[in-house]
Amino acid sequence: MWSSYQLGVNVVLLWKYIKQMWTTILFYVFNCGILGIVCWLYQESFEMLFYTEIWVAVIGMLCIGISFLRYSKEHRLREMAKKNLLLLADGVPEGRTCGEQEMKELLEQLWLEYQSYRSDQAQGAKERQEYYTTWVHQIKTPIAAMKLQLQEEDTDANRQLSDQLFRIEQYVDMALSFARLGDEVSDFVFEEISMDELLREIIRKYASQFIRKRLRLQYEGTELTILTDKKWMSLMLEQFISNAVKYTKEGAVSIEVLENGVLTIRDTGIGIAKEDIPRIFEKGFTGYNGRSGEKSTGIGLYLAKETAKKLNCKLEVESEIGKGTSIIVYLPMEEWKMD
Repeated sequence: MWSSYQLGVNVVLLWKYIKQMWTTILFYVFNCGILGIVCWLYQESFEMLFYTEIWVAVIGMLCIGISFLRYSKEHRLREMAKKNLLLLADGVPEGRTCGEQEMKELLEQLWLEYQSYRSDQAQGAKERQEYYTTWVHQIKTPIAAMKLQLQEEDTDANRQLSDQLFRIEQYVDMALSFARLGDEVSDFVFEEISMDELLREIIRKYASQFIRKRLRLQYEGTELTILTDKKWMSLMLEQFISNAVKYTKEGAVSIEVLENGVLTIRDTGIGIAKEDIPRIFEKGFTGYNGRSGEKSTGIGLYLAKETAKKLNCKLEVESEIGKGTSIIVYLPMEEWKMD
């Protein structure tokens, strides 16, 4: 039995078929009329005329029905090809007319050109990623050398330069992560990791930033262990902690991990405008904060959001201008456990 939806779809398809074949149907009806007129002129009996018209009508309806069934099958193949381009080469039915055959050949040619274009794009993306990877590894060498030189003498100038060098290193890592995140073949490796160890590594990395800005850090530790990719999870959380430090001039940054897998990073910074909150994860969006005071690229939070999707995490943001911001990370419930 057909559902009401399927019946509606078939009625619409039948109407399309009738509009496409209206000249043929009109020609058939016209011939039936001519047959009737001829029989009448030759004074044939009404019964012969009636049965002749009935047989002609039955044969005509049978032909139209078979043609409609073929049309329906071809329509389904075309719809499947529309939903999945990979079926385009083989999914388009053979043409029954010269025009349909020429259209199929045109589609096949376009498919070949699309495949060639896609192959060129994939090769170009691979080459760009290889370039970015090589560039990042090469540029980290002079960055490390400058770090060592700046550590030789503890002065205000050297500390300020170290802070700027730290930000440069962040941007370098962000560029590589941006290139890798869009790669079709990701380098995600899921394993059980301790959230406490991961968070403490990030805190040690940003310790100098907390000290320079005289910010308090509130973190009591956690026993939570989750199944995730350590590198990408660290990248996401680093972005949130980096922003917390960057946009907080005084006060504290707190990190809290609850037993139900909810991680919250709070700061007492400048906050986010209410109208900006829905868009802060958009690529290139800087908002009010990025247009005044601190400069922003609009890439970091976009990377964090895309990483969260791949790690099956959910994000929420709560903020108020002048009072601070809270980033809430919901770790995937089926993948976390307590020691």
